[in-house]
Amino acid sequence: MPYISEKGEYPKYPVETLVEGGDCEDKSILLAAILRAMGYRTALLVFSGNPGHIAVGVECPDCWGSYYYKDGVKYFYLETTDFGWSLGEIPLEYLGKSALVYAVS
Repeated sequence: MPYISEKGEYPKYPVETLVEGGDCEDKSILLAAILRAMGYRTALLVFSGNPGHIAVGVECPDCWGSYYYKDGVKYFYLETTDFGWSLGEIPLEYLGKSALVYAVS
């Protein structure tokens, strides 16, 4: 699914992203919704900055790598902007940075 930059920030509904593509928050919302529907605990990981960034966190008891902890759950980082990222692998610009963790329910 292509990464499509937006003018302004408008988080799309998952169905809009499927049809139109989207940027980091759109693709993360879509993936979190899909994984949640499959029964996984998921979260949106929100990084501040200019520009900011949003990725997905997914609970995975047997995984290793970068994760964010909230309410007793380890949410492993999952990048949605490009191909080739493994679960728990985080881009260098976000390594060691704090993120707001919003569990998806």
